[in-house]
Formats: sequence, structure tokens, C-alpha cells
Amino acid sequence: MKSGYDVIGDVHGQALKLEGLLGQMDYQQDADGVYRHRDRVAIFVGDLIDRGEYQEKTLKMVKAMVDSGAALIVMGNHEFNALAFEAGLRPDTEHNRKQHHAFLEQLPADAKREYLDWFFTIPLWLEIDGLRVIHACWNQELIDALARRLVGGRLSPTLLEEAARKPELKAGETINPYDLYWSIEVLLKGPEVPVTPAYQTGPGEKPRNKARLKWWLDYRGGDKAAYLATDGYCFADGREGEYQPDGGPLEQRYRSLFYQGLKPVVFGHYWRNGTPLHGMSYQDHAACVDFSAAKDGHLTAYRFTIGDTKIRQDGFVQFAG
Repeated sequence: MKSGYDVIGDVHGQALKLEGLLGQMDYQQDADGVYRHRDRVAIFVGDLIDRGEYQEKTLKMVKAMVDSGAALIVMGNHEFNALAFEAGLRPDTEHNRKQHHAFLEQLPADAKREYLDWFFTIPLWLEIDGLRVIHACWNQELIDALARRLVGGRLSPTLLEEAARKPELKAGETINPYDLYWSIEVLLKGPEVPVTPAYQTGPGEKPRNKARLKWWLDYRGGDKAAYLATDGYCFADGREGEYQPDGGPLEQRYRSLFYQGLKPVVFGHYWRNGTPLHGMSYQDHAACVDFSAAKDGHLTAYRFTIGDTKIRQDGFVQFAG
């Protein structure tokens, strides 16, 4: 009988770290070489691809687990972006090619086609046995709306164009959050808040003027800077020192994005550092498992036991690699 789920953070082609983490959690290879646990199921939060040096090995491992029932998976923004890039819906720019370089260069054409087709079978979210899993942000209103359009929560090739093309706004119009494009932006890439001054996520990266919102925190008012995921960012104008956006209250329209659910939700995407800390990378009912494994961080999992109603500190497992 299944006792729980192990939700694994963004792998980004780090197959060796994945093997290490699975071994640390007592997953073993069966006669076919598939990693499985005697009474638990793995769940991947997406972003299997890009960045790392073991793209095909990672995809082969995870797909075999999913196909055999040893794992489940939700789509990450990198899988979505790969589909859009292949379809000509994501601009073929130097920045985008740099982001997709590992996936584009490491996979033979036939293998790449196989995995792109597989990405269409991956749902955007999962809700199972009291647990919710999504790549970047659980927003119940958007999920309910999308559930009426997407069969099994999955994108189809015919919906990809609508999902990937940013709607043009006429003078005086405002964003409709229920447009497929904007729904995907929130669920797979996370809500963002305008900030000044502009910043970079690293030296040489493009300047940005929107920062990711820590929607998983308990919103208690105060300065909006406390709710922005700007850890490790630097000033876009080259100034030295830790980046701090201009302060002030968080606008009303962003406050509704904070998670109010009582079911535990586990997600990736946010490039946390170090170890999970309550009030930073997780709260009682929401937990991030992306701890920058694609760089020099730990590949991280959260071990959810069926019947749990809160996130537990001892539920996190990290593999240093």
C-alpha cells in the first residue's frame, strides 16, 4: 500500500544528483533499471531540462519512472518554453538559445522529438491524496478556470499557440488573468510585482523590472520587499552591494495571490539557497523544493505522508552531490 509521495525539485539535467537523491530516499532500480520505492511514489515538479550536462539521461530516467507508475510529474516552465520554441512561438533570440542550449545540443533530433511529444502528456498541476503539486504557483481560481478547458489539466498542440502568445492590449484595456497566456504565466512562472530600480539575476543577465512574489508566505502587511524573491540579485546599473528594491506597501491586487489553502502544496521554480527555512522557503501549508541544483545547490525533495495536513521540517531531504 502506498504511504506517501516524494516531491522532487527542479532537476535541470542533473542526473547524477537525481540518482544520489533517489538512493538517499531508498529508491532502488528494478530489473528494467527503473528507480522505484517499495511503498512511495515520486512526483517531479518539472524543469527536468536545460542547464545541466545530462539532459537525455535525466529525461530517460524520469520518463521511465512515470511510464512504469513509479513517479508522477507536472510541467515546468522550461518544458513549456521548449514546446513554444520548437513551434516557433518563442523568439529565436540569443538569450533564449542560451537558456535552451543544453537541451538543443545534447539530444539527437529523434530523441528530442520523442520528449517534446511526451511534454504534451504532462499535466500542469496535480491534486492527489491531500497533496497539491505545481511548478510555480497554486492559484485555485485560475486552476478551476483552466480545468474547464484543458483535458486532464494538459495543454494540447492546438492550445499551445494561445498559451504562448502574449495578448495585445488596446488603449485603456487591462490584463485579463483568465486569458490562457496569463494563466500559464502565473501557474508555471509565478506572479511578479513591478520593482524599481531594475536588477539582474546575475552578471551579464538582462535587466528586469519585475520580481517574483513569495506567494507561499503568510501575508501580514508591511513593506512589500519582504515578499519579493530578490535573493542574490544585483543592481542592473552595475552598482555594488545587495539589491534592495524600493519599499512601500504591496498593491491590493497582489494580496489575493497569497496561498490561503489548507491542503499542503509543494512547488519548485524559485532558486532557493541553502536549507529549507520556515517563513522563508516554506510555511505550514506550502513548500518550495527548488534549491538551485542546476548551479551548486542541493537537489531537494519533500516527503509527504498521506494524512499529513501541514508541512514538516523533517520532511525535507537534500542531496549535496
